[in-house]
Amino acid sequence: MDITVRQVILDLICRKQAVIPAEISEKLSENQLWNLKEMETDGLISTTNDEILVSEKGMKVIRNICSQLDLRLAENQTKKALFSETI
Repeated sequence: MDITVRQVILDLICRKQAVIPAEISEKLSENQLWNLKEMETDGLISTTNDEILVSEKGMKVIRNICSQLDLRLAENQTKKALFSETI
């Protein structure tokens, strides 16, 4: 899974487009999906069924776009937030 996520992120950064495999898209949280839709509304990306295309405007925030597809990053942020809330 990590290798697949890595390849998708590299494709987005280097080629400005990537096919998102079902194994990744099925595991995206509601928050990640919402953020991607907002990015599409803002003209940073365009999406088809299983592909993301990054616009020139979107290349300025490519790290933010890629972070929405990083499943480990999202998992770690959730754990961190829960820990902080309990204290």
